[in-house]
Amino acid sequence: MSTNNRGLQQNRPSTPQAPVQVTPELLDQFITNQGKQIDNERREQEIKLKELEYNDRYAQAALQAQVSDRADARRHTLDMKKLRYNKYTTAGIVVAVLGGGSLIGLTAFGHAELAELIITKIGPPVVTGVLGILGGYSAGQQKGRKQAQDEQAEAAAAK
Repeated sequence: MSTNNRGLQQNRPSTPQAPVQVTPELLDQFITNQGKQIDNERREQEIKLKELEYNDRYAQAALQAQVSDRADARRHTLDMKKLRYNKYTTAGIVVAVLGGGSLIGLTAFGHAELAELIITKIGPPVVTGVLGILGGYSAGQQKGRKQAQDEQAEAAAAK
């Protein structure tokens, strides 16, 4: 045994070994083993390639599902906004119809003084409120249409 520069002992044979005789059988076995090793490496590469393809398919499907989920979420949000606008619009129409009906009814039944009070004192804020509601509804509709167009353009670009 000898020591290396770190002081560790190394096991080295003290006698040189005789060279291996290469026989045709040994050469055939070596070539056969090399062929098997190459086949195994080729199979491993094929398996890795299939794994990458499956991972790619899975990632594409997951991405598509995520896009679909986001589109559904945006559509749901838009539907909720439309429902809220529709509630306000319905309330505005009810107020306008009831207020207008009340004015017509009071005028028709001869309560001119009360009708005049309603028309001069209560009418302007009610009309302003109704116009504000209808204006807000119109603005909301335009915004909703723009969002729907943006979503359609986004979906078309994603395809």
